[in-house]
Amino acid sequence: MAKEGDITNTPRVTSVGNNYNIEQNSRYLEDGSFIRLKAASLGYTLPASVTSKVRLGKVRLYVLGTNLWLKTKYTGADPESSGSAGQNLDGLDTATPPQPRGIQFGANISF
Repeated sequence: MAKEGDITNTPRVTSVGNNYNIEQNSRYLEDGSFIRLKAASLGYTLPASVTSKVRLGKVRLYVLGTNLWLKTKYTGADPESSGSAGQNLDGLDTATPPQPRGIQFGANISF
């Protein structure tokens, strides 16, 4: 007959083995699939009728975004980050911070 605490999803601590060390088993394995909008840019070139009035050749305004959107069921910070540059540890999440989101505004001006 099962007593309280006998049925659990938490492994017991033992004096043998590695006590469910993360590198040696699938206890913490989860689906790392994701969809990400990695980069997007939007630009607009002002018409020559506008730029000629201020004696400019060409003016292009733009906005560039990186890491704008991420859809995943992964519970970690970022399914794409890795704690190591080595090929043997790819996919091992060692609390690496997620990739930063960035937005840049700019202008290309020709005289």
